[in-house]
Amino acid sequence: ALSFASTRRNESTNSEGGNFAMASLSYYQGGEWTNFPYSSEPRKPRIKVTHASNELVKFTLSDTDVSMANAIRRIILAEVPSMAIELVEMEENDTVLFDEFIAHRMGLIPLSSHGVGDIPPDDGMALSKDCCQSECPQCTRLFTLDVSNEEDKVLTVTHFDLQDDTKETRQFERTDWPTWKRVRPCPFRDPTLEDRVDQRENGIII
Repeated sequence: ALSFASTRRNESTNSEGGNFAMASLSYYQGGEWTNFPYSSEPRKPRIKVTHASNELVKFTLSDTDVSMANAIRRIILAEVPSMAIELVEMEENDTVLFDEFIAHRMGLIPLSSHGVGDIPPDDGMALSKDCCQSECPQCTRLFTLDVSNEEDKVLTVTHFDLQDDTKETRQFERTDWPTWKRVRPCPFRDPTLEDRVDQRENGIII
């Protein structure tokens, strides 16, 4: 998560020829107007980590402009290896949603990727084209989604409904991996909350 302590201050001209300052995103979020003289001084961005855990890192980026924040965002998206749902096979879909819509939504679900195998020679996951050209535990992780609505009301299906501990999915389980390294949908279950509350508060709607 990015919170901007300062961003570039823009000067614009209105229809009457006068100048006015445009507020940055951080200003509307309770921040300050930007006064960084990026045109005359080199940018020396500073990062202050405000929260760090095994699943989430929050930091504040300051003494720079939006272009630096955007560069960090693009690097995170492009260079951090991650797992994603790529192939979705539909057996039965009686919902009002098209198969393609559900498949797209499932592809956006974040997966834990601790053992993605980006630094050789670790024993992480491999691309199927570089592995067996088919499906095996070294390149494939299988999830199933089997939900039915027996009541006359809307049923919300979230990533918590994805199953990875069935007879069909266990054939792709890496038995040599510890639990923390398994590929699982994120965020994980919160043991301090009831399932119904956790589903409502933290579940990613499919």
